[in-house]
Amino acid sequence: MAAPALFRHPASLEHDTGRGHPERVERIVAVEAALAARDWLGFDVRASPAATRDQLTAVHDAGYVLGIDERSAAGGGRLDADTVLGEGSFAAARHAAGGVVALVDDLLGRPEGELRV
Repeated sequence: MAAPALFRHPASLEHDTGRGHPERVERIVAVEAALAARDWLGFDVRASPAATRDQLTAVHDAGYVLGIDERSAAGGGRLDADTVLGEGSFAAARHAAGGVVALVDDLLGRPEGELRV
């Protein structure tokens, strides 16, 4: 039996929410360091592909996706009291979503990136 997949991408380290926000890069670094120290617990570690616009808009309004992209490209800012974007947040989100799609495809034995809505 093949090892289960674990998808990750360095873009996740570019999601900078600013000082003091609980969602921060140090959490990712700590989790990945703990996993690496345990040989990734036997997971087959793979790079998360970036989700396509079609994949993102299958679950989010196209205007919302565009707004996140534009806000991130402009340097970031607050979406609401809890949600903060940085310049790299959209790329991080695309790779996080793409990793989910790739993991589901992997679990179902489908070719990676095949969109089914």
